[in-house]
Amino acid sequence: MTNELRALPALDFQQAVKEAWSKVTQFNGRSRRSEFWWSYLAIYIGAIISGMIPLIGAVATILLELATIPLVFRRLHDTGRSGWWWGADCILSLAGATAFIINLASVLGGFFVNGPSDMEPREAFLMIFQILGNPFVLGLFFASIVIKLIILVFLCQDSQPEANQYGESPKYVLE
Repeated sequence: MTNELRALPALDFQQAVKEAWSKVTQFNGRSRRSEFWWSYLAIYIGAIISGMIPLIGAVATILLELATIPLVFRRLHDTGRSGWWWGADCILSLAGATAFIINLASVLGGFFVNGPSDMEPREAFLMIFQILGNPFVLGLFFASIVIKLIILVFLCQDSQPEANQYGESPKYVLE
């Protein structure tokens, strides 16, 4: 008798959402592709719908978005990667946004000191270029895009068939 790995069938929408909801605060372990994508779809639809409700919708949308973080961690774990890939993306995005805001404030500070009344179109264009063309801000922006694409590729990959440092495979079982 040989021990062979057999792939379980993909989860349907209801099974996937139920499975993800049972682990909504769990960062450890693994999540299959079907669990991840169906749950992400449900969260996205929920965020769109709740976003239409003033004030309460904003809070609900933020909570739904926070629910995706452990889901992404578990999905990355399922491919054998650390959830801190998401953390690196978060840090890069935050650094880029901060650098952009600081750059914007410094450029607009000069604008408000000098006043807009005597500004020529060429000067307005140069001011916009200063805000958007800062090499540090652009570097952070492009690095953030690259890491997001890498994470997207990881999220689309199949589960590791064997157990890894994050646990047993939820998709492949020994026969």
